[in-house]
Amino acid sequence: MKKLLLIGTVMMLASCATVTTKSIESSLRDLGLDAKRADCVGGELTDRLDNDDLLDLAKFMRGLSRADSPNAAFQQLRKTDNPRALLAITAAGASCLF
Repeated sequence: MKKLLLIGTVMMLASCATVTTKSIESSLRDLGLDAKRADCVGGELTDRLDNDDLLDLAKFMRGLSRADSPNAAFQQLRKTDNPRALLAITAAGASCLF
């Protein structure tokens, strides 16, 4: 019974991260990034941030408006007050540049 509970908990936590990643990718598209770049940045952020930081970033991104360019989108993202997210956003932007 304990193993079943542990497996269920792990699966639930994994699904939360997936929903957050999809939410971030969707928000990045809404912000003005093309799908390929949004998926790349979303994947990079998922690799670099823990679940709490991903949830914090997803919440922050809900208040952002559509940008005129990818550069303007990243400038908006850099206004987060989460230093780990800021570092991850900068690294993801550089990693997904092309």
